[in-house]
Amino acid sequence: MLKSISSLACLTVVSGLGPSQNTTHPFWLDNAEYQTFRSTPELPKEVDHLVIGAGGAGVSTSFQLTTKYKKNVLLLDARGVCGGASGRNSGGVGAGIDWVGSVKQYGEEFAKKLLKDSTDKFQEFIDMNQAADCKNCWIRVGGSASFYNSPANLNSDAQGVIAQQAAGLGANISVWNSTETSLRSKSQFFAGATYSTYAGNVWGAKYVFTLTRKALATGLLNLQTQTLVTSVTKHESGNWQVITNRGTVLTKKVVFATNAYTKDILSEGSWITPVRGQIVMTEKNEKLWDFDTGMDLGDVYMHQQPTGEVLLGGMRKVTKSGQMGTTDDSQIDPTVHGALSALVPEFFPSTNGIPIWRSWTGIMGFSKDYKPLVGELPDKPNAYIVAGFTGGGIQAGYTFGKATADIIATGSPPAYWQTLSRYYDQFLATRIKGKF
Repeated sequence: MLKSISSLACLTVVSGLGPSQNTTHPFWLDNAEYQTFRSTPELPKEVDHLVIGAGGAGVSTSFQLTTKYKKNVLLLDARGVCGGASGRNSGGVGAGIDWVGSVKQYGEEFAKKLLKDSTDKFQEFIDMNQAADCKNCWIRVGGSASFYNSPANLNSDAQGVIAQQAAGLGANISVWNSTETSLRSKSQFFAGATYSTYAGNVWGAKYVFTLTRKALATGLLNLQTQTLVTSVTKHESGNWQVITNRGTVLTKKVVFATNAYTKDILSEGSWITPVRGQIVMTEKNEKLWDFDTGMDLGDVYMHQQPTGEVLLGGMRKVTKSGQMGTTDDSQIDPTVHGALSALVPEFFPSTNGIPIWRSWTGIMGFSKDYKPLVGELPDKPNAYIVAGFTGGGIQAGYTFGKATADIIATGSPPAYWQTLSRYYDQFLATRIKGKF
């Protein structure tokens, strides 16, 4: 029988392992589903497929394995579904690459393939959400504007747009001068902006809950929340032995969808640095924009909810650490909070006097080269990783979770993977040296 455990039940704390026991509470998880859910009272002793981490990537992998490939899956999480970064981000999604940088590194023809793949994956994500009939997911494709306070930063971005359009691409991107930016942003403080129509926003946790619900409906998914994995080792049977705070499970195949927490249970996790992001949300305000926005002041990103609240994050670099190296999302950094809280009324005077309503933190996983780690691990047959999304996990988690399921079920990467092999090395061997 599918049921939830008592709200009093929580993970057993193991020093140095897993997420914080206590945490700030994001708006996205108010009255959330699947936070104390367990498909069965006890863990099974043996399974064919075990996925660690029930965020966007872990749920996407499990969803594809159960619905497309009809595989049985055990899905574990130390918290609940979307208890980590997937339930704490801004929800921004979009398409695009660093055109100038990609051309310099890979050449124009391969850069074109990367841009096409990025655009295809964005559209696939939007189509998936619409087809899944995600209730109240607030899916919006209103584009995204990058506001520039610095004329030099604006010029640099604009030159990239010009170069992309000279290659016959980028018709979806436009450059706004200061007059148009003032009109559209409702602010007089910006030198200009670039705007892309290939961007939007989604209530990430609700889309992940929708995939969870559909996977559970197959009868092939066993979801166990509040279950902390403390170690994964090779068993004498040849299977993987997954030890948790509730018992041990043997599995033929294991997936590490653990993002910022990967280093706790996998040596290759040293390639991923935990980084704490912080978000504030104002009370309801008059309509400012119907598109997502970013600013060149502290890597700020923001949007206005359909219900009127303004949500913004970033500014982590106002601290000496840049909020890097911590997995503690139980704390609000006062310096970051102050910078974010002051930014909206300073640059958007119409918001002056609108108080901050909510604030929370979440832990992202940044890979060393800012590209995800995806695929079967070197020298670890039947062990897979899908992690290291460097702040873009709500969309990338679905994309690369799907790819991971394809690799597991078919034994080979999907056709499009070969196009990306120079960009996302599924074998990882050249990227994780001496960590096998």
